[in-house]
Amino acid sequence: MQPAPSDREAPPLRTFGSLDENLRRERRVFTTVIVLLVCATVAASALAIRTRLSASLRREEQVVRLYDQTLADKILDRQSALTVASLILSLRANGALPDEPTSVAHPCRPNSPQSTKPLLQGNCNETSGILSSYGDGSPIEIIRIDDGTTYEHQPAGAKPAPPSADAALAHKVLKRF
Repeated sequence: MQPAPSDREAPPLRTFGSLDENLRRERRVFTTVIVLLVCATVAASALAIRTRLSASLRREEQVVRLYDQTLADKILDRQSALTVASLILSLRANGALPDEPTSVAHPCRPNSPQSTKPLLQGNCNETSGILSSYGDGSPIEIIRIDDGTTYEHQPAGAKPAPPSADAALAHKVLKRF
């Protein structure tokens, strides 16, 4: 038996073949490492984007909840003011409260010149005074069902509603009754 030849004694073709195999293996390892680095970079970027998006959505949700709560509070305030105004109107209609004229900075005005109902105008003024004490004072319109007399109140600086929309709404409501 012959002793195994050392690398120095190996034929040059075999040496080049093993060197080529080693280079290919190193390329595969290098490519795998590069692919893993790219995947890690993409994953880290996706995590950073997700974290920022989550924080932004959380802030937006808090803002929406705050607006929702503010709107709910405003609606409840208006509902309680309208309830009080409705009670005052009912008590005046039943004669339990005396008809006291109220002074308002912007009194209610009739929608048609022939409608003159001082009681209805006083009730509209009273209601607008109550609503304006609860905040900005929304525009209101009080309609008498039996003859269609209407009084409306527009606070200072409010855009007036289109008259055709008010008239159409009043006529639809009166037709249903």
